[in-house]
Amino acid sequence: MTSKLTVLAAGLAGLCLVPSSSAAQDGDAAAGGEIDYNFPAFPADEVQPDATEPVEPPRYSVEATTGIRYQSDSSVLFGRYRGTPDDGPTAIGGFEARGRADWRSDDTEYWEAIGTDLGLPSRSFTGRYGYQGSWGVEFHYDGQPFHWSDSFKTIYDTSGNGTLVANPGTTSTATATFNAGSGAQLTTQSNAWANSAQLEPFLETRDIETQRDLFEGGLTYHIDNRWTFRASASHEHKEGTVASSLLFGQGFGITVRQGNALFSPTGASANALGFNCGICQLVYYAQPVDYDTQRYEASLTFNSPKLQAQLAYVFSKFSNADTSFDALDPFTGLSGSNLPNNIPGGGAIRAAYSLPPSNMEHQVKAAIGYNFTPTTRLAADLSYSLALQDGDQVPATNNPASLYTPSVAAALQNNDDFEGRLLNLFGNVVLTAMPLPKLNVRASYTIDDREDQSSVLTPFRVVGDGIGAPGRGFSPGPTSGDTHPRSFQSQRVKLTAGYRILPGTRVSADYTFTQKSGDYFLSEGTQEHAATGRIRSSFGDWISGSLAYTHAIREPFGPLDPHPLGDNPYGIVPYFQSERTRNQLTAHLDFMVTPEVTVSLHGKATLDDYDLPIAPDDTNPVLTRGAGRRENTSLQIGPDLNYVSRDGTLSAYLTYSFERDFYQSHHTTTLADDTAGNAVVRAAGNDPHYSYRDTQVTHTAGAGAEWQVTDSLRLGLTYSYQNGNLSLETEGGVNPAYIAATADTVGAVNLQNFRLLPLPDVTSELHSVSLTAEYSFTPKISLLAGYAFEHFNFQDYGFDYRAINETTGNALLSGDDDLSYGVHVIGAAVRVKL
Repeated sequence: MTSKLTVLAAGLAGLCLVPSSSAAQDGDAAAGGEIDYNFPAFPADEVQPDATEPVEPPRYSVEATTGIRYQSDSSVLFGRYRGTPDDGPTAIGGFEARGRADWRSDDTEYWEAIGTDLGLPSRSFTGRYGYQGSWGVEFHYDGQPFHWSDSFKTIYDTSGNGTLVANPGTTSTATATFNAGSGAQLTTQSNAWANSAQLEPFLETRDIETQRDLFEGGLTYHIDNRWTFRASASHEHKEGTVASSLLFGQGFGITVRQGNALFSPTGASANALGFNCGICQLVYYAQPVDYDTQRYEASLTFNSPKLQAQLAYVFSKFSNADTSFDALDPFTGLSGSNLPNNIPGGGAIRAAYSLPPSNMEHQVKAAIGYNFTPTTRLAADLSYSLALQDGDQVPATNNPASLYTPSVAAALQNNDDFEGRLLNLFGNVVLTAMPLPKLNVRASYTIDDREDQSSVLTPFRVVGDGIGAPGRGFSPGPTSGDTHPRSFQSQRVKLTAGYRILPGTRVSADYTFTQKSGDYFLSEGTQEHAATGRIRSSFGDWISGSLAYTHAIREPFGPLDPHPLGDNPYGIVPYFQSERTRNQLTAHLDFMVTPEVTVSLHGKATLDDYDLPIAPDDTNPVLTRGAGRRENTSLQIGPDLNYVSRDGTLSAYLTYSFERDFYQSHHTTTLADDTAGNAVVRAAGNDPHYSYRDTQVTHTAGAGAEWQVTDSLRLGLTYSYQNGNLSLETEGGVNPAYIAATADTVGAVNLQNFRLLPLPDVTSELHSVSLTAEYSFTPKISLLAGYAFEHFNFQDYGFDYRAINETTGNALLSGDDDLSYGVHVIGAAVRVKL
């Protein structure tokens, strides 16, 4: 649950006003925590009663805030999580109300009601009522909006059924040479790009957004001073759309232009490569979201000075109203008559795109803790769950069964026989002790065992879903694409010891052993040994710091099986199964320059080196070159400066952080090197080899100050800056000299089709400024005012492409507008205390 910002601290900065004195409870009934009602202290600025008379704390407190905000420009990113993408005025407000029984009586009644972000889609409400130490009930509502785009282009209508916005048909048969009924390749003509251009007038703009509404309720009942029963229930509904895309046809790409010609391999070349790009159409669409999640929990807790225990049962259910998005191929039949929404009359193809399946889970949890002595404690957590998924499966085809032979039609019925079943055992045991006055020890064991008992399904699919398009190059038929249940187990043992060698200095050491195994691993499993040394020290009140170093080695064990599923012909190694050596250094230093000024320095550096496995013999020379993750490095470093005046009326801070993450990966399908050191590619397919380096750099800086100018006036100022850069370097491909020397025509096609091109960097820059002011006319009435400005500049090559791109003739892209923005917000509100 996202916490709400207060008015004074950040509400006016984003101009989502909420009460500033919102106080969090130590626990809540819905979350299974103990309700700890804390009434706010008596306001210091109010007139105090005579000290000789007994002071009676107030029995209730009511505070309400109401106001208005104005946003200068519309921006989906600026209001992504607030639900305020549009410009113009918006009413805002919030309230807090608390009450309790007379403290002099034996009554323990309490109540509380809090509302925040009222007037916005991110609104929330919490209500509590009960008797402290006896029973309590609670209700909570939280709205969570998310906006992604208001300029998303798509050819599908708003029904969510995959139907087109109109029947595009053929605007000019002279400009469309692609005949979906003949399977012909796009011809090299000046107007051959009309395939996408013909559809452009029918594209419509959609808002891509979701709204999540969460309702929670709970009951806490104290049976006696040791036993407590809790029950809670929640319902979450999420509705809207998310951006997605799908590919019609059989293949791996789309038709692209090379100069004035179209490149799309067909015939023998296409068959050798295993695909025909001339029949692939890429289409972006607004995927419908209509999710419901329900969760119920009941627990019984026992609490005594030495023994604490809890037993709980949890049931959760996820329901998706849409099993699939049944999209119609808008490119089919461009040179025929008007495109109908039926199959196969006009050669139209409608394919099912699978959406998240409905599922449910039963879980039983137990926890126990026992204090043997004041310094020795044993604690254990154990849970066992059963997850089930037996919803409707996506159909193999949307074509009528009458179009197929009886045997094929019967085989298609088996696509709905999948039954998902997952058993999960999780356990954690921890022993802590202080055997000597200066020595602390800790030992723990954790197991996570997931057993997948799902059925094995051999789906029958219609290749390309093209039975209704004769001559298109497709034919219905079964494929060997069995589902493979994947179980795995993870175990971890961790030992920690710490010793205080001086009053202000403590040294500690950790050792962790982790073992993971599972179905279809490249080996029997992996095991990792990690050791950490740490020292923490302080010299008086003016300087303290810590330094830690970790060294870890992960390696596979058991026999190597480079093809556990038979579908990994090039021996690509998942990074979490590869040999890896990790070195990590972490440091932190706090330095008090003066009683008012404190400087902090922090840093963390991590180096992961992956040693890819080598084939044990020459049966699979592919592995001798290695394929998969090679290296990860990350660096985080930065200082913080804080100032607090001696009288507490002025506080300020400066902060800066630098982060760099680097990932390197290598993939290859080469068999060997020739005598000249050139990569020799597979003669049967000439598949490419490639590598990439991913570098992410982020700079973050901030400054702020809060000044209590007078007893009635408080001012605040904040500024933050963020700069991010994502760079992706690629290299590789097939060897041109080898292809030319061998006159390999298939390789020549491969060389042209898989040429790696550099990608532009993705960059972002954000400046945020906020000014806030609070003026108290009386102890009970205050005026709040604020101003905020954000400027965001975003450069992503993914947004450089129009919905209809000049280099592709069979793709309908999203065509989103530039997400950069500059937005001003002003607001004012009045707070009244009763």
